[in-house]
Amino acid sequence: MGWILTVQQQSSRDLRPFRRFSWAPRTMVLGLFAATLSIPTAALCASPASPVPLFLETPSDIPAAIDQAFPSPQLSKRWVRRHRTMGLNPVALEAMKLTRKESKQDVSLDLFDAGTRTLELDEPEVHDNKARVWRGRVRGDQDSDVTLAVRGIKMAGTIVSGQRLYKIEPTEDNRHRLVEVDEDSMPPDHHPLVVPDDGTPADPPAPEPELQQPGTAATPGSVTTAAATTNTIVDLLVVYTSTARAKQGGQAAMNALIAMGVDLANQAYTNSKIAMRLRLVRAAEIAYTETGNIGTDLSRLQRTNDGFMDQAHTLRNQYKADLVALIVDNGGSYCGIAYVMANG
Repeated sequence: MGWILTVQQQSSRDLRPFRRFSWAPRTMVLGLFAATLSIPTAALCASPASPVPLFLETPSDIPAAIDQAFPSPQLSKRWVRRHRTMGLNPVALEAMKLTRKESKQDVSLDLFDAGTRTLELDEPEVHDNKARVWRGRVRGDQDSDVTLAVRGIKMAGTIVSGQRLYKIEPTEDNRHRLVEVDEDSMPPDHHPLVVPDDGTPADPPAPEPELQQPGTAATPGSVTTAAATTNTIVDLLVVYTSTARAKQGGQAAMNALIAMGVDLANQAYTNSKIAMRLRLVRAAEIAYTETGNIGTDLSRLQRTNDGFMDQAHTLRNQYKADLVALIVDNGGSYCGIAYVMANG
């Protein structure tokens, strides 16, 4: 899925460049605006040795061997190492909602050849878009990381364990897909683009080259960034296309994806000791036809007078957003792209 990000200079807040986090194999384009159920007793009494399974196979599920042999078109991606489609277990979902600070909630998940592992989840954070986000770890793996975001009955998630990345995504038929991602085969991020100091619209990105091999992405030019300041809050507006929403699995699935993205970004800032947090002020669908070219979408998001995304500019001003992100389904040759305010 694709993202575009914009920054609006509304105050003296110190704004930082924002970079895509690889939780989804679709594309993210980033740009800058230079303008201003009651739970069964068995589930509650489950012992640590018998965690509730997060997913269940249903009669409508395609056998794994056939699912692998005849993947759907959107799964014909070289970064998909393997995948499985299942149904979200409502008992596990309700049990997760009971998680509190003083106790963790355990659920189990079959991670392909890594076997069935137990996910230890902390108390969820509830976002303004009503999505819940659980963070946690894989039992027995100190270096693991788990993030699960749920809106309604749609879940988006990432699991990092054993130096492998797994992704949970909703499907268009109300089920969920577990994907093991080959990170070395994913498209690169586009190099940062610098916004002119005089506030004039930036030049459109250069035409996209043929897809580069991992590790050969263009080297960014010299970009000067200021040191992070304490308690910097960056207000974020996220807009998305109808195509992106449909491909993600619907409105609830999109809300879960956005909540997970914000949480992953903020956790990255915390891990890096960067005193900054993103605050989602609005998420909305806009009327825009994707071009399949991440550079074109970026340029159209930034410009205020080309007639392509006027609704995004209106929302930006209404909610006083510092950053605006656009999610598209098809970004072309890159996973993400962004303008950077070098001296702003």
